[in-house]
Amino acid sequence: MNKDNKEVWLTVERIGKLYMDEEFIVGNEPVLFTVIDENKKRYLVMTYVPECIYHMVEISNNDLIDMLENRITMEQTFRKQKEIIRVFYDWIDNCYKFTKYDSTTFSSDLLPKEGEYYNLNYDYIKRYIDKLKPE
Repeated sequence: MNKDNKEVWLTVERIGKLYMDEEFIVGNEPVLFTVIDENKKRYLVMTYVPECIYHMVEISNNDLIDMLENRITMEQTFRKQKEIIRVFYDWIDNCYKFTKYDSTTFSSDLLPKEGEYYNLNYDYIKRYIDKLKPE
């Protein structure tokens, strides 16, 4: 724990520590969630199962709010960002690394299903949106 009392989610080579911010969809582990880096940049993350590879995009509060309030789909939210970052564990170097991809050409099979909105209206999400608006 450190960054504003948040739990460290992962440390990724050349990105640094990423702190868990908010979970939106959870199965056995978080599937769609946000993390924050040391510079307070926010990332939207999707777990790609079964390999436990993570796809993430640096995201503005406005784009995240648009997704959470169903103005744009989850897939559009990822595509709207310039790059998609694939985070994976490198067993040879024993650390998490990343590769960047153009969001417009990134495989649809590795993102939320096209046309699907977030559509969950939990109180904690409403409080999170209220927290994001003034930031």
